[in-house]
Amino acid sequence: MAVVIETDPDLLGPLSAEYSARFAALVTGALTAAAPARRAAVAADMARTLLSTAVGIKQQADTREEFRTRLATAITLLPPALERGA
Repeated sequence: MAVVIETDPDLLGPLSAEYSARFAALVTGALTAAAPARRAAVAADMARTLLSTAVGIKQQADTREEFRTRLATAITLLPPALERGA
């Protein structure tokens, strides 16, 4: 899917935008479910930050393994912020 989105997004029509939106909703849902009730509103901001981080890593990583390793680091660093009060 990612290759088609990059090479010829018109081929997929609205599906490519829906794919990104669905993935963002899944990440937001997972973070919201993991957050204490008082911090649930932060989950959407955190999800957007994590998704932006993934896009940046994708542009920099030379291999799928490097991408996965670096994204795993980001995932480890961001969720503890759900526990802290702002």
